[in-house]
Amino acid sequence: MGWRDDLGRILASDYVGDVGARPIEDLRKMAGESQAVGDDISYLRRQVQGRLDIVRWEIARRESGEGRSSTDDLVKSLSSVLSSNVHAPGHQQMVDGVEPLHLDELTAELSALVPPVWKLPDLDDDELRALADSLGEHESEYSSLRQEVFSRTDTLRAAITNKLGG
Repeated sequence: MGWRDDLGRILASDYVGDVGARPIEDLRKMAGESQAVGDDISYLRRQVQGRLDIVRWEIARRESGEGRSSTDDLVKSLSSVLSSNVHAPGHQQMVDGVEPLHLDELTAELSALVPPVWKLPDLDDDELRALADSLGEHESEYSSLRQEVFSRTDTLRAAITNKLGG
């Protein structure tokens, strides 16, 4: 079962259901599952955002008249390019830094979205802009999915707290 399957199950309208009627063990399991899927999406969203930042840097470089970057230019600029967009907008769920549960699947999905960054200088301006648009759409999609999943996690955690008398 893959991360998209887990995501579909967690986002299904009946997943949370009547949380007040569920045993606390079920709530804890569900909260853990939704947290893990949220962490997967957070990882993927951060990776897409990083690629988007790099693509935008390449576009800005060309528009400034510097022309296409070289691999050396890109490597020298990576830390400053990637440090500018550290926090996600919206829901600020803490991510614990643990390797994502579905890392191989997430890496494959990311690889299908964007060429390796060292190939960006080979893209023409139109291809680069189209890539930026595509990455922006995916980042928005992942952000929305992330918020939906973490909303369910919050609901489940609140139900756990209520059951414990908190």
